[in-house]
Amino acid sequence: MTQEKTQGMQKVLRQNHDIFAWAHSDMKGIHPSIASHRLNVFLTARPVRQKIRRFHPDRQRIIRNEIDKLLEVGFIREVSYPDWLAT
Repeated sequence: MTQEKTQGMQKVLRQNHDIFAWAHSDMKGIHPSIASHRLNVFLTARPVRQKIRRFHPDRQRIIRNEIDKLLEVGFIREVSYPDWLAT
């Protein structure tokens, strides 16, 4: 992106800062009809257990911090699925 386009974009963002979500906490109250996620699984689907992904401890710590932030503001919530679907 050219510097001119970048500056134009920044100007638009500054002028309309109140309509953008700058943090996850800014997005509370999004109605499920606008954005939602559901796992549609066929009743006849055979369970497949995926291999657990291991991350370097430093990366795991970063992932955990991000998950904690999302949980704290209510952007995500913990759910319980059958064992075969949980991996």
